[in-house]
Amino acid sequence: MARRRPETPGESAFPGFGKVFYNRRASGGYRGRRWRPPREILVSLTTTYRVKAYLSKCGHLLLDQRLEEQRQLYNAALEERLTAWRMARTSLGRTHQSKELTAIRAAMPEYGETHRRISVGTLDRLDRAYQRYTQSLAELGRVRSGSMEGPPRLVRWDAKDRQWRPLCGQPRFKSGERFRTLECHAGAERFLRISQSARKGYLRVKGLPRLEFRWDERLPMIVHGTPTQPLYVKITRTARRVTISMSYAIGEAPEKPATGPVNPVGLHPGVTQRMTVTSDGSPILLERRRRDLATKARLQRKQDRQRRKAIRSGIATWERTATGRYRFVWRRIDGSDAGSARYGQGYRKTRRQAARLDQAEQETNIGLLHEVSSQLVREHDAIFIEAPGIRDMTRSAAGDLESPGEGVNRQRQLNRSVLEQTWGRFAEMLEYKAERAGIPFVRVPSPYMSQTCGQCGVVDPASRRSRDHFHCVSCGFDVDAEDNAAHNVLAQGLTMLGPGAGGTPPRRRPPRLPTGGVPPVAAENPVATGFT
Repeated sequence: MARRRPETPGESAFPGFGKVFYNRRASGGYRGRRWRPPREILVSLTTTYRVKAYLSKCGHLLLDQRLEEQRQLYNAALEERLTAWRMARTSLGRTHQSKELTAIRAAMPEYGETHRRISVGTLDRLDRAYQRYTQSLAELGRVRSGSMEGPPRLVRWDAKDRQWRPLCGQPRFKSGERFRTLECHAGAERFLRISQSARKGYLRVKGLPRLEFRWDERLPMIVHGTPTQPLYVKITRTARRVTISMSYAIGEAPEKPATGPVNPVGLHPGVTQRMTVTSDGSPILLERRRRDLATKARLQRKQDRQRRKAIRSGIATWERTATGRYRFVWRRIDGSDAGSARYGQGYRKTRRQAARLDQAEQETNIGLLHEVSSQLVREHDAIFIEAPGIRDMTRSAAGDLESPGEGVNRQRQLNRSVLEQTWGRFAEMLEYKAERAGIPFVRVPSPYMSQTCGQCGVVDPASRRSRDHFHCVSCGFDVDAEDNAAHNVLAQGLTMLGPGAGGTPPRRRPPRLPTGGVPPVAAENPVATGFT
């Protein structure tokens, strides 16, 4: 379905969009609404189950059509918000745009054929992106004014321009490759069907194809013989399959124990080994599983050849975006949309093969992380993990024309090695699983963890002889560097818990000392260090 270009400023390609926002500011907003205090909400834990969906050939074609329609709706809603702010300085919200869906569904039959809550879920997705962007701007103002309490989370430090910038940028228009999910939140009843005899489940949504999946006892869907409807449903098309994500409420979080931990664990992230886990002096190395590296390299070289051949033929070019980056587009240099079907199909086929290979590696990696994180939560009653600044560690060293960087290729290889470890995803898994189990989970700051001696507590960069070797210049303590850092994380985590939870009283971290060290400092909690 092709969208027509707006003919006048403020007019949208979708009927109903862009007709009301001019008078909202003059009329004083929505009248007749009385403010009411928020109701008390009982916060409970939720869990999401992801299953593989099975569709027919016609079902795949119908799903692609619905994804394209919702993508156009997303872009039209974003265009309306931007136009309203540019022309009238008016901020449109999700409620205002949801009311306009009635006119859209009446004027465009393809949207009337789909359940209304699918379109509402698309508008919710845009509204969440705007909320993150607004929170990032608000936090940026607090950081610049000096009124920020605690470490900033939604802003980043730009070392090139030497200023703080928002971490969440303004929402962007979605291309076909970046819009692959349909959402349907609570309120849509009778979508889910379960056949216990055939051990199958069915998801039937108006306007979408029938989605079938395998049912087992792990999915909490049967209560007294009746299938329970999820809180929300997400249908996602990936490179290898179509998946269904269903969210359920599993009750309130258990209270954390008042006594101190008996079997705590400390975790230190690494590059060669993703994570060093230590408990009672026994390290466990969590290595990353890679698969088909030679095939990935071959597909990458094939893409480069196809891209260069298309550019030489004049049917593709590099196009600069508004953010200053370049993207590869199938378009003649003179601007005509005459991409070659032969070169375009071969290039897209190669990209799909590479995407399927990447997803297979990603799924293997996620399965490994789930196994290890569940084992750690079962075997320990307190988890402490080092929180490295991943964004600062993987910052580009290229510089600019006036001051080019040094060791750019070496830093680029290090950045790739750091990012492929997926430290953040592993920490998120541990956090929500620890919350369900009711055990403490603490993120320990990373400064000086690899330079502190676990025996005497002296901080000296010279003690880190190499990547794998730690030799204290003060007391002569010799140990593996990763193991020493993991024990420091465990000791500092117990300190951060405080005396009420069984940890040591908070104390100031030793300052960074010059090479040569100072007389050893007695550790306040020698049992927590693990080196006794």
